[in-house]
This record gives sequence, structure tokens and C-alpha cells, in this order.
Amino acid sequence: MKITKKIKRRLKEKQLALYVRLPHTIRDRDDVAKLFTGNFKINLPRQSSRCCYVIFADTEEKMKNLKTIKNTRIDGKRIVVAPANTKIEKKTTIAKKKIVMPEVKIDAKVTKHLFVSNIKCGTRIQELKAAIPGCLSVTMLKPYSSTSRAALIKIESIQLATEYLMNTRERPTVAGRKLRFNIDTRDRHRRHKSKPLKIYDGEPETEQKVIE
Repeated sequence: MKITKKIKRRLKEKQLALYVRLPHTIRDRDDVAKLFTGNFKINLPRQSSRCCYVIFADTEEKMKNLKTIKNTRIDGKRIVVAPANTKIEKKTTIAKKKIVMPEVKIDAKVTKHLFVSNIKCGTRIQELKAAIPGCLSVTMLKPYSSTSRAALIKIESIQLATEYLMNTRERPTVAGRKLRFNIDTRDRHRRHKSKPLKIYDGEPETEQKVIE
């Protein structure tokens, strides 16, 4: 029963109280008392603080003082006063992180040349070239099975080649088969220049370069 009465008393005091925050640390009750009129009591926190509660005898006294002190300043600084049952929150600004989308970088291994597989044996070069948008040239390779073969193709741009490798562009279908695109690993190796061939036909030796 005692606990219940104590809680009720605190709730009633809260309804009749004003929350006060001064621009400086409160030294004693006189710092706060000189700001208000009428019948009231001051509840100071145990530790030094700029805040306290002023409890009035009735709601009328509370609202009268709230209105009077509303624009009061100390040393040019505003006093914060509000009903104790109003939650006072410090305004906090949350810095929004700037979202930066990373730039899509093209893999250094990707070149304009691609390795194309799953080509049906019997497919002609022109037929394959016509089916692949952006294809500039086609070099057919030996069949790797009785029904399939591969080819090396040259695409007009690295960007387009990347789209084929990433499957962001629709894979062409030739002779009922979806083509498969992969990096041409052989393009990463430097091709050594052919050494000149020495030809001897009874005359002094001459050199002739192989035209690639």
C-alpha cells in the first residue's frame, strides 16, 4: 500500500512540475527560485547539473509560470522550460552516408577476341558471323567431338565482349544450339615474330620473311 501511495504522489507531482534547464550549472536553489513566482518547491538532482524540476501547488500556477518564463534569458542564453510530462530530447542529426556505386571495371584479361564453343559441325563461317552481333571475324578451329567444334572470333569492342562473357547480352543460337562464350586465353600470350627463313637455291643465301 505504501508503495502505491508513493507512486501516485510522484505521478501527481510530475503533472504539476516543470522541467527547467539553465545555460549554466545550478549552484543552489536560489538560481532557480528567482525565476518563478507563487507557491512551489525545487527538486535538484544529487549531482551538479544544469537541470532540475520545479513543482507547483496546482496546474494554474504551473501554466502561469510556464507562460511568464517562456522568453526569459540568462546572459543572452535561452532557458529551456517545459512540462515535466513532456519528453525533452536533444536534437541529433544523423549524417547520411553517401552511397557511391563502384565503377564497373572491365577485367584486364578480356580482349576483343573470344573463344566460342558448342558450334554444330557443318556450320559455316558466314552463318556464325551473321548470328553474333558485333562480330568482325571468325576463325574456325578443329572439331573437338564428332558433332561439335569451336571458333575464335573478334568483337568490335571490349565492352561488347564483356557483355557476352557476363551473359548480360542474349546468347545467339545457331543451328539450334546456344553458343558459349569464354575468354581466349591464348590472346594473353605474346606471339613471337617468325624468324626469317633462309633459302638456298645455288645462289648466295638470301633471307625471306614469312608474311603473316
